[in-house]
Amino acid sequence: MGKRVDRSTFTALSACKNNGYSVFPTKYGQKLPAIKGYSRFSQERPSTSDLDHWDRSFPNCGFTLAGGSRFGYLVLDVDIVWCSELSKKAFELLENLIGGPFPYRVGRSPKWAALVGCVHPWPSRKAHPVEIFGNSGHTIAHGIHPDTSKPYQWFRGSPDQIPVSDLPLVDEKILTQFLLGVDKLLNATTSPKSPSKNIRTTQRTLSLTRSKLSLERKGKRGSQYGQVIKDQLNNMTKGNRSDTLISVVSSLLARGYSKPQIIKILDAPYLQRWEGDGRHGLSLLEEMIDRVSQNIRGGMWKN
Repeated sequence: MGKRVDRSTFTALSACKNNGYSVFPTKYGQKLPAIKGYSRFSQERPSTSDLDHWDRSFPNCGFTLAGGSRFGYLVLDVDIVWCSELSKKAFELLENLIGGPFPYRVGRSPKWAALVGCVHPWPSRKAHPVEIFGNSGHTIAHGIHPDTSKPYQWFRGSPDQIPVSDLPLVDEKILTQFLLGVDKLLNATTSPKSPSKNIRTTQRTLSLTRSKLSLERKGKRGSQYGQVIKDQLNNMTKGNRSDTLISVVSSLLARGYSKPQIIKILDAPYLQRWEGDGRHGLSLLEEMIDRVSQNIRGGMWKN
């Protein structure tokens, strides 16, 4: 088995589990899970016997947070490695939207990951430079970063210190405003380390939801296209609303629909599903149309 693991690792792991998080071990100095079948921990928390087994079996390991939206938490991983100023602005944006501090960890600066609370299950989404770990995937909570060879660091608390119930909550509005805000920062920022080609590549990295919706519309014309759009809007949920609206808006713009026409299509009844005040949802939609329109003109997004 090798030498016994430092007890502090499993003390922290146990504390995370007791605080309501779902965790499992990772290989030393890596992001790879140390166990098979780890995806189940996005559906169930580890048992006491799981922790006892890991304590005996995995010396010198780290551990990771499973996607835990069903347990009331999300991890927002902000992957901006080429611009400290931009990363700082994204951090301040999220802090302002939440209305206060949140726990966050740093592995390789200026990247950072926020730990926040949620009130319903969310799908995971990978839309660089922001990756949301919701109902799947995993992100390192404790261990050695493979690139820096230094420990991950937590600030303003950590999952072994703060129960899930004490995390600041985010909702659809906050997440949508945050993603749109980061998009604005990317388009407004230039840096010697971030040539426009890299920014365009980042913007083209659509989430799985948006790619799937685009494929559903491919080749459709006339009434067939209209029915697909209607079906996609009808299938919106709290977890995929922003992706669906961005995808539909980009498609309608690419096919020549005007802003007033798009608002008329989406304002009722679909926009009224937006969590919270309907007028606030309308202002977000107008902002979304303007931003997507700019990106289409710049060749960053395609239908």
